[in-house]
This record gives sequence, structure tokens and C-alpha cells, in this order.
Amino acid sequence: MRRALGFVLIGLGVFAIALGLLLRLYAYPRLAKIPLDEKTTSVSTGIASDVLIVLDEGKDVRVHHNVPLTSTMLVEGNLLTPDAKPDGNIAVWREKAQVVDDMGHIVDASIRQVCLDRTTSQGVQNCSRGQQYITNKQDSHGRDIVQLTSQVGQNFKFPFGVEQQSYQFYDTTLRKATEAKFVAEDQIDGIDVYKFVQTIPDTKLPDAEAVPGSLVGSSEPSVEADRYYRNVRTLWVEPDSGIIIRGQEDQHQELRVPNSTLPPTVVFNGTLAFNGPTVKANVDRANDAISQLALVATTGPTVLIIGGVVLAIGGVLLLVLPGRRPRGKRSADPRRPKALAGTS
Repeated sequence: MRRALGFVLIGLGVFAIALGLLLRLYAYPRLAKIPLDEKTTSVSTGIASDVLIVLDEGKDVRVHHNVPLTSTMLVEGNLLTPDAKPDGNIAVWREKAQVVDDMGHIVDASIRQVCLDRTTSQGVQNCSRGQQYITNKQDSHGRDIVQLTSQVGQNFKFPFGVEQQSYQFYDTTLRKATEAKFVAEDQIDGIDVYKFVQTIPDTKLPDAEAVPGSLVGSSEPSVEADRYYRNVRTLWVEPDSGIIIRGQEDQHQELRVPNSTLPPTVVFNGTLAFNGPTVKANVDRANDAISQLALVATTGPTVLIIGGVVLAIGGVLLLVLPGRRPRGKRSADPRRPKALAGTS
């Protein structure tokens, strides 16, 4: 019985160790992937000291001042694309973004779709033709202008297991990724986060714009102007899941008429940041992800491997250590004198 129990414990120990390694090496890489059916909404609010608003079907084009703004971004997974396969490593996410003022006037709007590596959350190039695009402009007939473009760099989130290093984060205005530098550790609502700052210097955007002369101080009915853009984007990221808990942008845009002495016209200057409900929702999502990832990456494997080692050692000890001898009747000591008759 003792020998059989030893083998049973060794078998259970080996099984537990193997299961712990299986969780860490097999289950974790499959859990640490962004979903195909993503659906999240982020809301940012702030004040713009200067913002260009187009009203009355383009007849009223003016810069307004000290305007409260609300930016809403809806991100959904597109399951209808050929690249979004359940057993594949590419997810296709579509983002619909809109910025409105306190009167409900649309300040800016865009739609984009990007193919993402499900492990790194980076935009990839090897996606079906026509599946990656950005739309944020309209032609003279009010039709959306679709720009087909891959969006290489981090999009929407950071990779699982974020390091204290720089990452290339995609900027939709520049149409390219630039460096987001790690600057500090921080904490938001009890969650440890890494703080990253992406500083985009004053940059001339491609394609000059035809704008009303009155907008830039010209007497001409219409002039060509270049748009310049700069931004400081700050991101607080939960490192295990890569989820962005809080985001903030300090953005500035202005129009400059080339070869002219006209001063620049500021068309946007303001700060927008995630509102309270958005931060709370991100904290809740991160907590869920942390628990699931820890179960298969650290807690589960650790408990199983340690428990398996203890069981295996116990089984080996049962096999190699001698058991206790059964207790029998004690024999009489021949050296002990027998009791004399009549003395007991």
C-alpha cells in the first residue's frame, strides 16, 4: 500500500508540473491577444482656446474662442473582413471619431480602419487590399475622401507586457508613428501604470488647403495655406494588459500662407483628456485582464509547479524511506528473576 501511494503521488506531481508549464507556455500566448470583436467607447473633454468651426454649409467659417469640446471615439472589430480569422493573428478594428462643441456643432470627424497584430497591437502591412484606410476629409461635393494607408506602429493600446522603454505610437494627423517615451511609473485608481509622452514638434502637413481669404487675413476670396501641427500626447498604460487607462492631448494647429507676410492663423489650440467614466471603464477592463493573465502566467503555474514538486518529493520519500515495524508482544527478559511463590 505504501509503495502504491508513493507512485500515485509522483504521478500526480508530474502531472501538476506539466499542467503548470502548459498554462504558461501554451495558454498564456493564446490568451494574451487582442479580440477580434472589440467594442469600446472613449470620451474626452476639454476647452479649446481657439477652434475653427464651419457652419451654415460652409458659408460661416470662423475661429471661435474658449469653446467646450467633447470627443467621442467608438472602436469596433470588423468581423466581415477576410483577414479577421478566429485562428489567425490579425484583427481588423474600425474607429469612428467625432469632436463636437457644446452646441452640438461638428468640429471634426473621421473614420479609419486598421489591421493589427493581435499580440503586439501594432499596425501591419500584410493585410488585404482596401482594408486599411483613413477618411477625415470631403471633396467639393461633400463626399468622403478615402485614403488607403497602412498604419504601422502602436494603435489603440500597447503590447501585452509593456516595458519601460520607448514605443512607436501611430498619429492619425501625421499619418505615421513617432516615439512615445517612457517617463515615469504612476498609479491611477489603485492600478500601477507606466506614463508615456509623445512629443510631436511643429510639423508642416502635406497638401496645402484652399481656405477663405478672410480666415487668414487676406483680401482674396480664397488662398492656399499650409497647415502646421504640433502635439504633446500623454498616455498612462497598464503594463500587463497594455490598456491605455488615461490619455491626454495638448494640441495646436495653425494655417500659414506661404510666401506671405500674413501672420499665422490658429485654427486649434486646446487640451482634451479622457473623462472620468472612460477612465473607470478602462480600469475595470484592465483589472479583468490582469486577473485572467495572472491566472495563466503566474498564479496558476506557480501553484501547480510548487504543488507538483511537493507531491513528487512526498512520493519519492514514501518509496525510499523504510516504514515503521509493526509492534509485537514483548518477550520476557530471561535475566529477570521469576516471582517467588506467595509473593504476588
